Amino acid sequence: AERPVTSPDFIATLCLALGMDTHKEFMAPGNRPMPMVDKVAKPITEMLG
Repeated sequence: AERPVTSPDFIATLCLALGMDTHKEFMAPGNRPMPMVDKVAKPITEMLG
């Protein structure tokens, strides 16, 4: 592999491919913001070619 890939990177790639905003946050119980994808995740653009 040219670069290490993490699980959050893979989830970010799926969200990007589906047209979802990877920076969106949802409100969890207790009114806490919860990100859709880990903030350090980077989509694997090589997969989307």
